[in-house]
Amino acid sequence: MNTIYHVYSHGKVVLFRNNQDYVTINNNIAVLCYKRCVKVLAFSYMSTHIHLLVESPGDEIIQSLVSDIFRIYSIEYSIKYGKRLRNQFSLCWKTVDEQSFMNELLYVMKNPVHHTVARSVFSYQYTSASWIFLKELIPDVVIIPFLSGCSAVSEISVRRLRGISRSVSIPGEWLVSNDGMILPLSYVAVESVRAIWNNNVKKFLYDINKNSYDADYQILSADTLDIRCLGMNDIQVCTLIDKYVADKNLRSFHFLEQDGASLLARKLSDKLIPESQIRRCLWME
Repeated sequence: MNTIYHVYSHGKVVLFRNNQDYVTINNNIAVLCYKRCVKVLAFSYMSTHIHLLVESPGDEIIQSLVSDIFRIYSIEYSIKYGKRLRNQFSLCWKTVDEQSFMNELLYVMKNPVHHTVARSVFSYQYTSASWIFLKELIPDVVIIPFLSGCSAVSEISVRRLRGISRSVSIPGEWLVSNDGMILPLSYVAVESVRAIWNNNVKKFLYDINKNSYDADYQILSADTLDIRCLGMNDIQVCTLIDKYVADKNLRSFHFLEQDGASLLARKLSDKLIPESQIRRCLWME
């Protein structure tokens, strides 16, 4: 029988600095899970770490999956930003029993709220929660044009497909957005997850919107969540950083001298960006 696993990473610095980085990790995971016949039940891709809830035949497959997720993204990060990932991207996994399954499932999907980066899971693009009851939650006037603007894998040129799938053969019916992201509708076991709530969107909404806890396990009320979500998100801060280093004709912020990094940190602080956010975006560990 298959086993449920929670795959997760630890991290204190921003690994996914822009939307394309999120597209990259999303596609890597979609392809690697398909290659190993691992069923994806839920995910959240955060700026500093990831969470996956998957179903797999055994530990060896999960260990291989975890190793490849780390290895491939580390190579891609190094090529793009000129910095090798070491302890900054440490992946782990644990088995999930029947008693804890629902808690783990909700925890993974609600991770953006847990870390107070989004007021609602439905306002965060890189968690599977938004895709489970997509057609029930989003009006046809919005979802139909969006889906019609996507391409099936079978319609994509060989050259573009190689960049998306890393030459792994993936189903022709999978959908890819204009920015090259494999839609979670394609690789997440949506029907299996819907069945947990008996295909009842009201039950799903009740569970997903119940009291959430922040990273310190304090209950988040609507008021405190609004306060904590004020300001720039990590992508916006990283955009400011990347513009600054581009003006200096540098490949990435990793090539800033210590004085330059300190000066940039002060400029960001003047914009009332929290010190903790500046430190994780500038890798000031």
